[in-house]
Parts: sequence; structure tokens; C-alpha cells
Amino acid sequence: MKKFISVALAFVMVMCLFTACGAAVQPAGTYADQFGTSIVEIGAYDAKEETGSFKMTNTLNEDILLEGSYTLEVCEADISSWVDVTLTDGTTMTFLYDVTMDVLQDQSSLINYFGPNASQEEAPTA
Repeated sequence: MKKFISVALAFVMVMCLFTACGAAVQPAGTYADQFGTSIVEIGAYDAKEETGSFKMTNTLNEDILLEGSYTLEVCEADISSWVDVTLTDGTTMTFLYDVTMDVLQDQSSLINYFGPNASQEEAPTA
């Protein structure tokens, strides 16, 4: 009986651990700041290559164009991800993406970029 309980407890612990290891959420799509001047375009994430495309433009100044690629890290499983961007000039940027609010937050400037399903009244906190 003790052995059965031990095995059952071990099984439950493994199942809890397995379900707690959720995936990084993928923020593919178009995001804009609250004024619609800065536009962030995130390409689909290639799980095999572990990367995706990144582009940021500005509607007021066409000379501002940032392009590069991104990788994902789990922040909170199935809810939020760290989006680590490497631009073509080698500069790096980090964003926090929250799927529940459909918001990207630039971690250096704390500017929020809202997706099509976002409520602009809410923003993620780092």
C-alpha cells in the first residue's frame, strides 16, 4: 500500500510539473503605440529555427526603420513571453508580451504597443 501511494504521489508530481512547463506565447502580428505613430510588425515564429522577423516603423518619420529578428523566452507559461530582438546593426531590444492583454511593452522605454485585441486602458508590468 505504501508503495502504491508513493508511486501515485510521484505520478501526480510529474503531471503537475509537466503541465506547469507551458510554452512561450507567440506575438505574431501588428502592434501600435497609443498614438498610432510607431508600428511594430512581428513575423511568425519559426520553432525549428527558434526565430522570427521584427520590423518597427514610424508614421511621422519614414527614416526611422528598425529591422531584425527575435527569439522568445517564457516569462509566465502560456500567458507572457520575453521577446528578445536583435536588430540588423547589432542593437538589442527586449519586449514583454502579454497574450491576455495583447500588449507588447518595450522594457527600456516602457512604451506599450497594442495589438488588435488590446484594451489601451491596461498595460503589462515588468
